[in-house]
Amino acid sequence: ELDENVHTYQITPQDLITTLGEILPEGAILVNEGIMTGLTLPYFLRFKPSQSYYANSGGGLGWGVPAAMGIKLAMSERPVVALVGDGSLIFGIQSLWTAARYQIPIIILVCNNRGYQAIKAALLGYGGKAAQERVFPGCDITGPEIDFPSLSKGFGVAGRSIKRLEELRPAFSEALQAQAPYLIDISLTGDIPPLP
Repeated sequence: ELDENVHTYQITPQDLITTLGEILPEGAILVNEGIMTGLTLPYFLRFKPSQSYYANSGGGLGWGVPAAMGIKLAMSERPVVALVGDGSLIFGIQSLWTAARYQIPIIILVCNNRGYQAIKAALLGYGGKAAQERVFPGCDITGPEIDFPSLSKGFGVAGRSIKRLEELRPAFSEALQAQAPYLIDISLTGDIPPLP
């Protein structure tokens, strides 16, 4: 199997999280369902005292966007950002329609590494056949890749893709100014970091 991610995708989870820490506005609430990207949060994200953080402690997928909407409804004066993995978003994709239907102004950052990297990392950790052969059946979200901005627009939520880190600031600023639900699909490297 060819690794199509080696030269195409340059944004690392660490770069994303570091930049996110720099651009999150005062009072922002971050909802983390970026399973593998979220592992870098404690090391690379520095919260301001006015900011808040929500995450779950289990392995359920698809709760991040609905949780962000509920938090936004409860604290409407604060910006709410959902950091979700591409696989996680697929499990709750219908929540985009709800965000559009009720015009709940959350920002959805899709950590798009084109696969279920947590499962790959776990399989590598087990050291079995998948690790030896580096073959992970059912773990890639490629062939075709999902066009999340088009999918998002189909549900009524504006969205765009970014492939370079310098595109994140203007995209995030645009999302903040929209005062409506907004999705930013961020193409990350496809590296498989080890689980802690």
